[in-house]
Amino acid sequence: MTARACILAAFLILGSACDSESAPVPASIVIASELPTSGQPADTVPLQRAIQLAIAQHPRIGAFRLTYLPLDDSLGPFPSSALGVHDVKRMIDDPQVMGMIGPFVSYVTRDAIPRAAPANLVMLSPSVTSICLTLPPYCTDRMNAIHESNTPNNFFRIAAPDYKQGTAMARVAASLNIKRVAAFNELGDDGDQYLDHFDDELAGLGGKLVWREDLPDGTTKFTAFLAKARAMGAQAIYALGTFDQGICQARVQMQNNFAYFLVTDGATGSPCGTEPASAAATYGTEGWVDPTVSSDPAVMAVVNAYRKAYPNPKQIVQYAFAAYDCALILIEAIQRVVDDNDQSYPTRSKVLDAVAHGTFNDGVTGHYTFDAYGDAISPMMSLWKVQGGQWVYIKPIDVTPRAS
Repeated sequence: MTARACILAAFLILGSACDSESAPVPASIVIASELPTSGQPADTVPLQRAIQLAIAQHPRIGAFRLTYLPLDDSLGPFPSSALGVHDVKRMIDDPQVMGMIGPFVSYVTRDAIPRAAPANLVMLSPSVTSICLTLPPYCTDRMNAIHESNTPNNFFRIAAPDYKQGTAMARVAASLNIKRVAAFNELGDDGDQYLDHFDDELAGLGGKLVWREDLPDGTTKFTAFLAKARAMGAQAIYALGTFDQGICQARVQMQNNFAYFLVTDGATGSPCGTEPASAAATYGTEGWVDPTVSSDPAVMAVVNAYRKAYPNPKQIVQYAFAAYDCALILIEAIQRVVDDNDQSYPTRSKVLDAVAHGTFNDGVTGHYTFDAYGDAISPMMSLWKVQGGQWVYIKPIDVTPRAS
């Protein structure tokens, strides 16, 4: 080798060493969240606390410290899509952020996915339920473009999409030996999805949706619909709409001609069914489960740890432990990547792959794997019933698809 070549080789080695020293392996791995904690603190601060608890219980992944970056997308009292997108960009720009928990609402999620997807940033939501986000035919053009591109799906949720309430209520009806149901819909196209799934599930369980009718939003007189339902031999009325739309007037007008009145989360927990009316037993579904009533010692250990860490307020809000489970899923996925790669620092693409193809059995609200669009294959919902003039939590409902 000539002297000039030796000098050049020395410079190359020195340059390589300098490059290595200028980009050291980070000491920390970061999990971020996107929640409207200042705009809706009563609903969302408990979710942030649950995430903090999960990270406190898992302070290290291999040689790396695990830390938490909580971000707030509130604009006044409401979540802001613009702030949500801005915060996602901030996460992308920080190479230590391996994934995020959130957003809290569907419209922020819709706008954040196209920003996060090209960066392979995992978005894992405990609470969003919009059909559009994971069911491409019902999405906006922008969402369809993401789903149809070669970009790997980066959005996952453990809350079931809204239409799964139809599946859940069909299983409830079958368990109550309800064979014939009539339904009205004030939720438009989304309500049609509820009823399609309710119809299919009830038929598979030996029942029948004998009549379904779309009614204008705000209908308060149900005489004609109820007469048709009675003529068709319905035992139960399934009402799709919200309490504010006046759907509960149907129960008042049933005049003891039907044994059951069934509603979705638009009316569950409202005065619907608690006011003096027909004698119909009133049931409703919700898109979350309450682990505080579990008999599983492992689940109760987490609940008690949360209550010890955060004793006030005593009431634990919906989706708090779903957020905890989202944190566990991300932690476990990152751990798998680190373990599978000789304890080296993870990459977002590998963490994304681990979430997309992993099975996560340690959740307090359920056990989760995800389909190609990011929906949980075995999501959980809950059943509520009016007892003594109040809505009472009855049990969780597994809405895993039935084996064909």
